[in-house]
Amino acid sequence: MIYYPLSTNIGGWNSWKNLDIVHLIYAVLATLTGTTADQFTRLIRFVSDRPGHDRRYAVDATKIQQELGWYPTEIFETGIRKTVAWYRNKFEELRFKGVRVKRLRVKDRLYFV
Repeated sequence: MIYYPLSTNIGGWNSWKNLDIVHLIYAVLATLTGTTADQFTRLIRFVSDRPGHDRRYAVDATKIQQELGWYPTEIFETGIRKTVAWYRNKFEELRFKGVRVKRLRVKDRLYFV
C-alpha cells in the first residue's frame, strides 16, 4: 500500500561526472549551431574544490520502480539533447518575437537572463 504524500527520486539508473555532462551539452550545442565543440569547451573554467562540491550525479530510483512500477522511457543522452534543443529554440523564438534577452558578461562568461 502507498501512503501519500511521499518523496520519490526519479532517475534513469546511470551516473554522470559533471564534466562529462558539460561536454555532452557542448557537443549538442555545436551540432545545433554548426560549429565545433571547441568553441564551447574553451569556456570551461576550473575552480578550487570546496566542501560539498558534487563531482557526479546519480539517483537511486528503486522506490519509484518498486512502489509505482515506473521506468524511464528516455535515456539521458537523448533527453539532454531534446532539452538543449528546446531551450535554444525558445531563445530563438523570443528573439524572433522581438523580446529583449539580456546578455550578462561576468568575468569572460556569457549568461542569458
